[in-house]
Amino acid sequence: SLEINYELGCGVLTAIPSYAESYTHNVDDHLDGLSMNTGNDAYDLGEGQQNSRDQTSGELRLASPADSKWVWLAGYFYMKSDSRRYGMDEQDATSYADDQYHQQLKSNPLISSAFFGQTTYPVTDRFRITGGIRFANDKEKRDFRIGGSYSTGEVFYDSGWLHYESDVNSTTYKG
Repeated sequence: SLEINYELGCGVLTAIPSYAESYTHNVDDHLDGLSMNTGNDAYDLGEGQQNSRDQTSGELRLASPADSKWVWLAGYFYMKSDSRRYGMDEQDATSYADDQYHQQLKSNPLISSAFFGQTTYPVTDRFRITGGIRFANDKEKRDFRIGGSYSTGEVFYDSGWLHYESDVNSTTYKG
């Protein structure tokens, strides 16, 4: 991430752009139930799963000058994240033939954004009033499938592809 500050006559403008990327590879030897997070295909002792996540975020805020008696801050935050799973999830959830349930998951993007503000006003030298508010919106989408089959190969459950979406607005305040 990076932080950029710019002095304006009315306050300080701050921008914080950020990008993160991660990748994990988990394998399970199926002997004792312990998983290893190796990141190396040479250690693939059994079935495994690979996960990758990309996240981009940014914050822009304007704050009162440092020497101001009346302290205030207003800003906007945005984040987009997308995770993908490979390996076990590429296999049909009903084809394992091991008497267990399995999940297949396609990419699941998440978008979060918020406007926020806070202010503190000194009524006297010993008494201040502070208030703040945040309006947020979080959106998530997910496509997944749950299935299982007996060791004979007979399917005992198949949910088919399911789609989940949430779009949540929230307001948080402090006073």
